[in-house]
Amino acid sequence: MVIKMKQKRILHVEDDDSTQLLIRGALGDHAELVQATSIEKASELLKTQEFDLVILDFTLPDGSGQSLLKDLRSRIEPPEIIVLSGHELTKNIPGVNRVLTKGRYQMKDLIQYVSDILAGK
Repeated sequence: MVIKMKQKRILHVEDDDSTQLLIRGALGDHAELVQATSIEKASELLKTQEFDLVILDFTLPDGSGQSLLKDLRSRIEPPEIIVLSGHELTKNIPGVNRVLTKGRYQMKDLIQYVSDILAGK
């Protein structure tokens, strides 16, 4: 008898096409990756689907990712969260596992952070 483990799921909220492609290429083999280009789309997905990890950009076309962060933290079982922003942010945001600034992190480090977070879930 073979028991198949449930694949981990990541929601990547990002409107920049090149960043989406980079993340898909880097993480696509580590988990099921679902991408949303707006807060509205991410909110719709979160109403009907469960995710183990959310990678969240704060600057989106329909507002700030901070509003989505508040919703995520208020859940009974909130997903793990990595903020990946083009702007320098404080490294200690309540409810966030890791804050990374675009262009200032190594992809191998992001892959390791994601692997560590998902292994702990």
